[in-house]
Parts: sequence; structure tokens; C-alpha cells
Amino acid sequence: MTLTSHLAVYYGNSPHYLAIVAEVLSRAAAEGAHPVALGVTPVMHALGDEYNRRALRLAGLTSPDADYAERLRDRGVEVLDVTDFRDADHPIDRATLDRLEETTRGALISYARDPLPPLHSGMYARLERRMLAAARDVFTAVYAVLLARPDISRVYVLNGRFPYQRAVIEAAELAGREVHHYEKGEKPGTYWLADHS
Repeated sequence: MTLTSHLAVYYGNSPHYLAIVAEVLSRAAAEGAHPVALGVTPVMHALGDEYNRRALRLAGLTSPDADYAERLRDRGVEVLDVTDFRDADHPIDRATLDRLEETTRGALISYARDPLPPLHSGMYARLERRMLAAARDVFTAVYAVLLARPDISRVYVLNGRFPYQRAVIEAAELAGREVHHYEKGEKPGTYWLADHS
């Protein structure tokens, strides 16, 4: 009997979302799947940081999730290092890149709170470049993980509204894997998990 694995992809250091990832992986284990986690913070080009990267570098860390990864391992979760996969050579086809660009434009509209974000503005132009670069790096890493790990049958990703999240979905679908979405619930301590966003 081949053991199937479920991969949860996460980003950042929000206690709410990290708790959801741990719960989702516990649930996967309870269903008989081998739980696997992949934190993509190191390839996110400092988008949405809630911490000081310079201070982390002085401490020899690339992101604050080192302790979180250890806690996951203590719970029996296999934790993959995204830096082992980010330089894989998997070109993104034009259709996938178009979808990532469309999601990036949608994210910029959200950030700007304007249906026509001022892309000529230096700030929005830089943000667009960083979001798209992060999405490309996440796509490459997740797709490389899935090619290397045929045992992974399901991928969990946060809602799917932002470019790096869309990149996870694109990689999973290209690799023929099932995608499930997670999100904070409306009430404290709850979360939403389904096969659609």
C-alpha cells in the first residue's frame, strides 16, 4: 500500500494562519495521509513582512518560521525547505503566466482600492514586479516539489486571491494534484477548508 501525502503551503508568520496550517495537517494525518509542509516566505521577495529581515539575518535566520517548522516536526509533519526547490528549471508557459499576471492586477486593485491602480507610480510598479516575481518563484518551487514527490496527492493553499496563492494552484493543477483551500473563519478559532475558494 502506497502512503499518500498531503502538502500544506504557507507564508508569513500570522499566528492565526499558522494555527490553521497546523490544524489542517493534523486533520490530514487523522485521515491517514502523511502531512507535509512547505513555507514559501523565503522566496516572497519581502512582500508583506511583519518582521525586520535585517534583524533576522543577524540572528542567522531567513524568516521567523524556524521555530514553527520545529513545532510541526514535533507533531510528525515533514517540513520541506523551499530553498531546496526554488532554483529548479521549470519554465512557466504563457497561459499560466497570463493567469498570474491577471491575479497580480487584481491584487493591485485591492491594494490601491482603485479599479485603475496608478501603475505608472513607482510604488505600484515596484509592487507589481515583486508580486509577479514571488509568484513565479513560488510556482517553480511548488511544481518542483510535486514533480519530486509523486506521493503528494493533495495541496492545501490559502484562499487563492493573491499571486503567490494562484501560483500554488497553477503548479498543483499542472502536476495533476487535488487542491483544497483554507481561510480564517468568521468566528475566532475557526477556519474554512474546502475544495474550492
